[in-house]
Amino acid sequence: DTDLLDKGSDASLIVTVEDNVVTNGFGSKVGEYLLSTGYKGDFLRLGFPDEFIPQGDCNELYDDHSLSPKGIYQAIREKVSADGKGKA
Repeated sequence: DTDLLDKGSDASLIVTVEDNVVTNGFGSKVGEYLLSTGYKGDFLRLGFPDEFIPQGDCNELYDDHSLSPKGIYQAIREKVSADGKGKA
């Protein structure tokens, strides 16, 4: 939805979260679009790494890969803190 991304182009941080591998996934496509438009803010892709993921309970896998609500919050907080752009 490029219209939505255009509306958020003044955001200081755009985050994508996907229940899939981040390599060549949804976040990659969003990042490509943001790059093509000259987006100047920060961009954070969250998802599974491009490696073998053992089978297991979904909630445990989300916890292990920072994809639970708490993990997503923490990843965003760390990104904002690391960039020195304020509090999350």
